[in-house]
Amino acid sequence: MAAAPTHTGGDVDEAEAALYDRQIRLWGLEAQNRMRRSHILLAGLGGVATEALKNIVLAGVGRVSLLDDAPVQPGDLEAGFFWREDDVGNARAACALPRVQALNPLVKVDVLHGPLLEGAHEDVAARLAELGVAVLVVSAELAHDRTRLIQLNDLCRTLSLKYYVSAAQGFGGYIFSDLGPRHEYIVERPVASTSAAPAPLAATTSSSADPTAAAAAAAAPAEATSAQPEKVQIKKRQAFVTLQEALRTKWKGKKGKRMSPGVFATWALWEHTSRPSGSSEQPPSPEELHKTCLTILDAAGVPSSVLTAGGEPDEVSFFTSFLRSQTTHGDFSPTCAIIGGVLAQDILNALGGREEPLCNWFQLDGLAGKGPVHDIGTPPSDVIPAAAVAAPA
Repeated sequence: MAAAPTHTGGDVDEAEAALYDRQIRLWGLEAQNRMRRSHILLAGLGGVATEALKNIVLAGVGRVSLLDDAPVQPGDLEAGFFWREDDVGNARAACALPRVQALNPLVKVDVLHGPLLEGAHEDVAARLAELGVAVLVVSAELAHDRTRLIQLNDLCRTLSLKYYVSAAQGFGGYIFSDLGPRHEYIVERPVASTSAAPAPLAATTSSSADPTAAAAAAAAPAEATSAQPEKVQIKKRQAFVTLQEALRTKWKGKKGKRMSPGVFATWALWEHTSRPSGSSEQPPSPEELHKTCLTILDAAGVPSSVLTAGGEPDEVSFFTSFLRSQTTHGDFSPTCAIIGGVLAQDILNALGGREEPLCNWFQLDGLAGKGPVHDIGTPPSDVIPAAAVAAPA
């Protein structure tokens, strides 16, 4: 593995403040500073990771490391806009590096090589700790089995890293997130009326108006002042679960119409690839995957009718379509744009400590025009009382 210099960290300087002016106005300087001090490691540059990478670099995080020594394939050019035909046959991360860096010279982008995430738990943990990684994003393609994804999740829990797994599946795809047992974040909510007192659980009140604007507002009619209502900041806490805990969750009591068949099809595929007999390049048949999925559904307390909720004529037809999306090399660019955009937005919000997080499984069904978020095994979020919130620095 080639040694990569660490990012400088620190806060946003004057040049960066000018470049990121719009987003600083959107989510605040403190959130931008947090992103500026963060290091994200992307393991695997599939189509979803490529889209997320673009947005993350443009947003101005401190450092992004790319880990993917696999050669560029012709099919990668469908959604991999960082590659060109001349790159086919060469390492994916190394070929993408110059074009990624050109997006934002203020962000450190580097390439890591070798089995960084392979080996004993303690050895991998030591490498990631030395690099100062804050977020690990894994592109889960067919070669990634469930056991390996769980091991990486456990590793992130050991180091208190944020963990994401994502993949495109033809017209669909998914994101799994584990931000740890105590992820804290701030949401802004408008005050109901100017005469109403702030909510007792509000942490702080934001005020972005300057004296000139305040004077103008005082002289304007009441209806004009209501155009920009006062907002309160509420600090909340969300407990996430690991991937292993999510896979053991019972779904009894959840409404069937809100369940995505792609979730259980993905889990069934993981079950197959985690077996010694299923670790080869040969995928299971639709009938085999259907049988495996029925076992998973029964254990989770979910009726098999969820498999035809997307309009497939029968359950085996659903798995035929699902496997076709897995075995066709190359990603569908519009699908990757949607999933990658959702992934990047959640990573940035998580680093900045702003907005409700994706908790904890996003499943896109492009043909049905749906993208629900399933809270699998996670408890409801808690509001942190104002008395427990430290005053902003």
